[in-house]
Amino acid sequence: MRRLGIAAMALATAFLGVACSAHRPPAHVPVESRPTPPQPPPPTAGSTAPQSIEPPKPAITQMQANALMARAVVDTNATREALTRCAGRKLLPDQEGIYDSAVKLLDQARAAFLTGDIVEAASHARRARQTAAALDCR
Repeated sequence: MRRLGIAAMALATAFLGVACSAHRPPAHVPVESRPTPPQPPPPTAGSTAPQSIEPPKPAITQMQANALMARAVVDTNATREALTRCAGRKLLPDQEGIYDSAVKLLDQARAAFLTGDIVEAASHARRARQTAAALDCR
């Protein structure tokens, strides 16, 4: 019985060896000698090139819009306070960059508010507050 088990094991090992050798990857083929895949046809005069697809902006409810607006106002006010504390002071070069970035983000938030894009405005206001938090003017 034991010899039968050993013979079965040897047979299984030999079978696996033959089966695995059949699936070896092909030998290295230089890139230059590989076939070139077919290229897509150029656009015809009547067709246009594909435009970049932007994801649709999420629809928000009035309650969500009000909450975003309130949060943006808080963020904008906190940013203005931080910028006011630093106004007129001699800032280090990296602080000047942070100050300028916060001002630009507030300008972008204002522009988004004027166009009615509350989500974008709230995003810019939040980023402005986070940027202005790096300023340490007391």
